[in-house]
Amino acid sequence: MIGRMMHLSPRARTAALLLGLVTLAALLLQYALMVGTFAAEGKGPLAALWRFLGYFTLLTNIWVAVVMLGIAAGRTAGPRWITAVTLAILLVGIVYHLLLAHLYHPVGWNMVADQLVHTVVPAAMLGWWLAFVDRNALKAADVGVFIAWPMAYTAYALLRGAGDGWYPYFFIDVPALGLPRVQMNIAGLGAAFAISGMGFVALGRIRSRGASA
Repeated sequence: MIGRMMHLSPRARTAALLLGLVTLAALLLQYALMVGTFAAEGKGPLAALWRFLGYFTLLTNIWVAVVMLGIAAGRTAGPRWITAVTLAILLVGIVYHLLLAHLYHPVGWNMVADQLVHTVVPAAMLGWWLAFVDRNALKAADVGVFIAWPMAYTAYALLRGAGDGWYPYFFIDVPALGLPRVQMNIAGLGAAFAISGMGFVALGRIRSRGASA
């Protein structure tokens, strides 16, 4: 990961370990529940895994788990990359609660898994970022890094959908909306990430000015 590296305290690494383990547990729970659902439909765990790997939410949670467990194990990371994963998982939670939560009403363990990946992990990742990341190191040029992940995901999701006809989110459903509308939605998603990313950069600059006052 290119860029200024962070040397984190034992407390930051312990918090990263806890967050990484919670995220990993949430992912395993979600996958186990999906395996059960697919088994009831006569499909195997590989079919469940293929579906599992189609969701931006779950792929981003995987990214959080990898980054946090890597930090806990002693690996270093640049502020821009930590900010990129923080922004991605935070927008997962925001978009879900604003646009998607009303479409899905889980109960029992499904509700637990749903709240973990859409609420608990995003909030905890934001808290970790606020507590431990050197936000002074962020630059406006880092926005390109911030939008790379959602743009790569949408390309991946569209390729998957073209192959098997399944689209994980309504706003990229090409057969239902048409390609021009989907392209507009993707552009809007990219703009949302860019604007939010600039907000993260601005927050770092405000903090820097406050510290030097």
